[in-house]
Amino acid sequence: MDPDLFTEDIQIVIRTVVGAGNLDSEYVEIYNESDGVVDLTGWQLVDEEGDRFTFPALILNIEGAIEVHSKTGEHTVIELYWQADSPIWQPGEIVKLVDAGGNIMATYSIP
Repeated sequence: MDPDLFTEDIQIVIRTVVGAGNLDSEYVEIYNESDGVVDLTGWQLVDEEGDRFTFPALILNIEGAIEVHSKTGEHTVIELYWQADSPIWQPGEIVKLVDAGGNIMATYSIP
């Protein structure tokens, strides 16, 4: 991929958490608001108990979104699966998105 497409001004947001507390419907949606593509390889979603999901090799395009489902499943282009056997997220919890260097890049408070 053309290195000029990547941005240094990374603006990634956690748009929502759907179905918190219900393993079958629970997922986190992450969206790229940056003016370039972002390499999410090695980034992590972290809950308040320290549970972590590490992103596989993944480039998120401009205005691209990815869903990270808590349940088991097979990764697709737009959906990743934590492979958990119980819900990860609970109402009132803070979700953190951390880059490969350990920097917090986004947070989201689950209603």
